[in-house]
Amino acid sequence: MVAEIGSLPEEVTVTTSSGDAPAFDYGTFSFGSKEEVLEKAKEYWNPGKTQFWSDAGVPLVIDRREEYFLYDMSGKRLIDVHLNGGTYSLGHRNPEVVQAITLAMQHFDIGNHHFPALARTALAEALITSAPA
Repeated sequence: MVAEIGSLPEEVTVTTSSGDAPAFDYGTFSFGSKEEVLEKAKEYWNPGKTQFWSDAGVPLVIDRREEYFLYDMSGKRLIDVHLNGGTYSLGHRNPEVVQAITLAMQHFDIGNHHFPALARTALAEALITSAPA
């Protein structure tokens, strides 16, 4: 599913507290190690899936994803050849898509889902009138 191609880029911050194992600090949550994440994933997230991949020799914990790459907690940069959904054509967190969405969120208010909204109505009209019935 993944192929190793290099080491973790400098943007990823791994800090060390009092000489212990690295702490992966994400602001609102942190983990002391990959093993801690795997154990908590078995307990709280998806025990069967986590155990399956660990037993298969793929104890992968994805730290982050950028374009067509995965970065795991142990510092490996991997090519994502799985690429779910639209990711295969756009990549993870594609900078152009992130920018377009950010600009749209700063400009458009799609409103409450119970009531009509300007941008949502214009989009619905454009989609329906441009597609054959």
